[in-house]
Amino acid sequence: MNNLFKHFIYKNVVCFLSSDNKEFISPQGSNAILSKDGKTLILGCRSTILPEGVEVIGDNAFMGRYSKLFLRIPETVHTIGCGAFKYCNTLFELEIPQSVQLIDSEAFSHCLNLKTVLLKTSVDAISSNTFSHSYNLTNVNLTENDEKILNYAFKRCMNLKTVQTLRACRHNFYATYIDSFSYK
Repeated sequence: MNNLFKHFIYKNVVCFLSSDNKEFISPQGSNAILSKDGKTLILGCRSTILPEGVEVIGDNAFMGRYSKLFLRIPETVHTIGCGAFKYCNTLFELEIPQSVQLIDSEAFSHCLNLKTVLLKTSVDAISSNTFSHSYNLTNVNLTENDEKILNYAFKRCMNLKTVQTLRACRHNFYATYIDSFSYK
């Protein structure tokens, strides 16, 4: 992305793409900018509907701009990029499907009202700072075997009480910076 495009995003200016744009598309009704093949969501806004067929939610795609209370990631997504939903403060509940293989660092950090996360997938690791500073996060349910919870994955999640998982995972709770915590 060039600097001019980034400037428009941060200023919340509406972007329009011409039909002959060689790099990006914006499918009818999605309110999103996608890669030309439609597999990577580059930019979403408050009213974006995550289109089926999207495989990657790009870095900072919704940063501060997702305004729905509940987020269910489509089954076609396998990667959630760095900071993809960072600062999305209206998000209360999150469901991540089995198809997701990678959740990059800070993907859901600073989501101040996020309370519950249901992770229906087995990822190699919950990246560093994935949920950091999500102060109201109280419950994380890992329904599959997640190998590692990396340092600071839940940093400053002061209200986090429970992380449930089917099997034991390797982790360093000291590094998650949690004040009161129960591991089940």
